[in-house]
Amino acid sequence: MGHVGFSNTYFTALECIDLLARVPRLTHCTFELHYATLSPSISTSRLRLTELEDLHLNCLETTPLLLVLDSLALPALRSLKVVGDFRNPDAPAVVHPFLERAPNLHIFDAQFYQPRNGISSTALSALLSRALSLTPLLTVLRLVQAPASPIFELLHLLSVSATFLPVIEKIDCFALSVDWTDSNITTLVKALTSRWKAADSC
Repeated sequence: MGHVGFSNTYFTALECIDLLARVPRLTHCTFELHYATLSPSISTSRLRLTELEDLHLNCLETTPLLLVLDSLALPALRSLKVVGDFRNPDAPAVVHPFLERAPNLHIFDAQFYQPRNGISSTALSALLSRALSLTPLLTVLRLVQAPASPIFELLHLLSVSATFLPVIEKIDCFALSVDWTDSNITTLVKALTSRWKAADSC
């Protein structure tokens, strides 16, 4: 089996993990996840899927996404799309180790929903900055409905560090309530010109 997707069919995180365990040669998968009341726990053993290249997880709440990610090791994963919200105090302890278990990620696509409660935009900036520093092969980054401040922090890192997303080719960002101050405009211009000059000089 190569591809599987479930439309209008909702799974709990545990059902999702169980299905993945039954098809170890799966290469592409899309899941719609139920809300969950369980909290993520740091797993001592994980489901290792060596052929899964494309994973799409959709859920309005963070917890089911974290439960699934915490349970997986995906050494061949090239594309990850998540629809949900990662502004959750448990997110760094789950997302960062997951990315270390997915060293070949080339495409990261995240659509954010606003949580009722969650960590601040500053903490989200730290989460994303650290997460993306663990993806040196990333060529495509897409962030949708993200707060503006984490996006400008990422742009700042692009301008000051050649080792941050060193092979990035495309960035799509759709931020909420962007304040186009002189500082933000300068950050954007510096990010673009610094990477353009680096490419031109190679």
